[in-house]
Amino acid sequence: MSSAKKGGSKSGGLVDKTKAHELNMTVLKRIDPETEQILASAGQVCLYKMSVDDQQWQRKNIEGSMFLIKRKGAPRFKMVVLNKLTTGAMNTLDRPI
Repeated sequence: MSSAKKGGSKSGGLVDKTKAHELNMTVLKRIDPETEQILASAGQVCLYKMSVDDQQWQRKNIEGSMFLIKRKGAPRFKMVVLNKLTTGAMNTLDRPI
């Protein structure tokens, strides 16, 4: 039996990169309609903040997939983290670059 019949995909069950890109663009455009292009991405990131007083890194409540995007308008570039730790309006972190 061919792999296409077993898993429905010739990639052995892996997500088609083109389909994954389309899904990511759909999500990002929902968050920011000015999204034009994904320049880079990371599957999992976690945000830390340096406490100058304590001289220690403090873990923030933000982690998930990260995208560096190019936008149609200003700011032209933005970093977006799709936060898995919260839901609702604050489920993303986006910062101009």
